[in-house]
Amino acid sequence: VESYFAIKTGQLPVLSQQQITSCDTTNNGCDGGYYTDAWNYVSGSTGLNEEWVYPFTDFFCDPPLSESCTSSCKNISSMFTKQFKWWPKANTSGSGISVTPNDATAMMDALALQGPIALSVGSDPWADYESGILQNNYSNNASWTAINHAVQLVGYGYDFDVNMNYWVVRNSWGTNYGENGFIRLARPDVEPCANGVCGTSGMLCDGAYPGVSELKKKNDFYF
Repeated sequence: VESYFAIKTGQLPVLSQQQITSCDTTNNGCDGGYYTDAWNYVSGSTGLNEEWVYPFTDFFCDPPLSESCTSSCKNISSMFTKQFKWWPKANTSGSGISVTPNDATAMMDALALQGPIALSVGSDPWADYESGILQNNYSNNASWTAINHAVQLVGYGYDFDVNMNYWVVRNSWGTNYGENGFIRLARPDVEPCANGVCGTSGMLCDGAYPGVSELKKKNDFYF
């Protein structure tokens, strides 16, 4: 949502993760969920707030990420005085637009013509990744076709040193992971398929991107 908001408006706000984990009852809070369900929640709510309005607090719970903190959805508008005119920052249109499943060309076209793509991947082989281009472990299809993680596809390219095409994916495990928080996945001429999913780590199986709009303030601030 942040990426498409930036493409649309030229602004890159930090939007609230906590609002999604606490208020989207379709998903499972800090235990995970589906990005399309999260977009659908935003579309059906008053909109997604900025981080400063609805800050991330789950990590500081006791115990961290506990359900008691995650499941408490706040009415942000009631936290401001009547003199302070509050409004959320961004909204989405439904559950987003899906990319044709298991189609590398469709994925490349969507990335080039629309913007970053949300992906579902089988991340079990990612734990030991440090750098380079990750390829599927063909001796164990179950390790890369067990879809269990959501990430963002941001690019593709060619590595002349190893003569290999690759996808560039932004992970969510911090900047110390992989290549400054990113991982490169092999992009062969013929994408591998097994158990109904295709692409390295199954990355082609469920791509999607949101339709995003900016919510304008209706009144000026009063102090």
